[in-house]
Amino acid sequence: MFRTITALTAATAAAFLVAPTAGAGESCPNDTICMWEDSGYTGTRYIQVELRPGDGARIYEIDWWHGDNEISSVINNTGCEFTLRATDLGVEVSGAGLWRLGARSQYGDLNQVFNFSRASANDDAESFILWC
Repeated sequence: MFRTITALTAATAAAFLVAPTAGAGESCPNDTICMWEDSGYTGTRYIQVELRPGDGARIYEIDWWHGDNEISSVINNTGCEFTLRATDLGVEVSGAGLWRLGARSQYGDLNQVFNFSRASANDDAESFILWC
């Protein structure tokens, strides 16, 4: 009896160790944009904003303590396009500090996302605009 319980306990523990984790799309709800500290949708999720088409343009500041210049991956599960900005709100930004990204899109590594000036978006976002 003791061997049976030990075997079942070991099998149960092994099942938890090899259980698949939820995919990134499952961790960012529908009609929501989410932004993480690290590539691959890992680290701290600093941004989770719900928005629906028809809400119009929404502008968001990424707080200096909650992701400012730290965003490395993004999932946009909204029907809205969005623009990452390399400046705080109210500060003029040139095209070199803008990255226009698509609706219903995933960007697992912002090192691979470039604007027309070939500047990477990784760790540069200070604000963003959702366009619906």
